[in-house]
Amino acid sequence: MTAASRPPLSVAGDGAIMVATGSAGMDAMAVPAGGTAGDLDVAAVLERARAMGFDGFGGRCGEAAVAINRVVFGGAGVLVGAFNAAFLEHDRLVGHVCVRVGDAHWDSDGWPKAPDEIESWGMLDTGDTDYIETAGELGIEWDDEAAGGVDFVGFDDEDEVLERFGRENLDGMVAKLERAVAMVRGEAADDTDEQDAGPGLGMR
Repeated sequence: MTAASRPPLSVAGDGAIMVATGSAGMDAMAVPAGGTAGDLDVAAVLERARAMGFDGFGGRCGEAAVAINRVVFGGAGVLVGAFNAAFLEHDRLVGHVCVRVGDAHWDSDGWPKAPDEIESWGMLDTGDTDYIETAGELGIEWDDEAAGGVDFVGFDDEDEVLERFGRENLDGMVAKLERAVAMVRGEAADDTDEQDAGPGLGMR
């Protein structure tokens, strides 16, 4: 990961993660932030993909973000994540990954989100027993400050995301998005109303 074209960043853990503290740390990229990508209506594409079972939650947000950036935005977006800062210091990524295009953040929900909406995924529950146990193992004092601190991470490329979050669902996600794009462009029949969304593909 690189700090090029971004505000000063700090390095977390073993240096594999470049961090911009808080939502204000992520600069706007020179890519339109509206709800279209070229001639595509992004929300319409993601709506049809969801109807076919495309779901970037439940631990698969990284794969979904890669697929969205690759198919919908042609790789023009920036893959970013908002992660709990206390765990991030120990190289544990707890939060959410999405695609940043302009000032907007896109995930499988299908609408452009402000930074604080993504940031909230890294704000954790002080009373969650799993977090308490993990924090104890890592020597973290699990209080309101530790649970609520969030850092944004900018990834250099999709391989970096996939190494962290897996890639076993990526091909299927890409295929659903490609079909959804074809539907929106009128190049394929829109049969999503007849399909059952099925179980989600998708952790935060």
